[in-house]
Amino acid sequence: PFNPSKDLDLLGTEIRRQGGAGLIILDPIYKSIDGDMNSLQDSSRSLTMLQQFAGDLNLSILGINHFRKGGGGAPQDRMIGSKAFSSVPRSIFMAKRDENVANRGMMSRIVTSYSSSEGVATYETQTAITDSGDETVKVVFTGWDTDKVVYDALDEATRDGESSNYGKQSSSCDDW
Repeated sequence: PFNPSKDLDLLGTEIRRQGGAGLIILDPIYKSIDGDMNSLQDSSRSLTMLQQFAGDLNLSILGINHFRKGGGGAPQDRMIGSKAFSSVPRSIFMAKRDENVANRGMMSRIVTSYSSSEGVATYETQTAITDSGDETVKVVFTGWDTDKVVYDALDEATRDGESSNYGKQSSSCDDW
């Protein structure tokens, strides 16, 4: 199987052969670490290689990570793996599902080198059919609220004695 931590040269060759790419999604990002994902040194080395790879090929990498169960503090400190997962990327976004409406959620920047991290984008997921006839899911952004920050939901849940695992939150996007 393909291993991003070991096969970047192969991937780069294929991307060039195909005429380029705009985005690579690594889900979960910690599977791209050559070594121990909890090691700052191993994670930093691997994530820096991915940054260099993206720069060389003029593309973006979206790495999907998750929160540890329980705990508190800033969202970037709750992520699985070493601190490199929050210190190496130029931007980190957090998404939260609306537990009351199956296809709705919100997203916010929690770390960014490029702009303010204020505000929440709301979105809906919709079924879509690709040109080749395959079924997929598309994300449609439905609004922007500059008065809110999505990770407040994690803090509210912790104060209420609930788990800080964002997938188990019960508050609705509408309550924000």
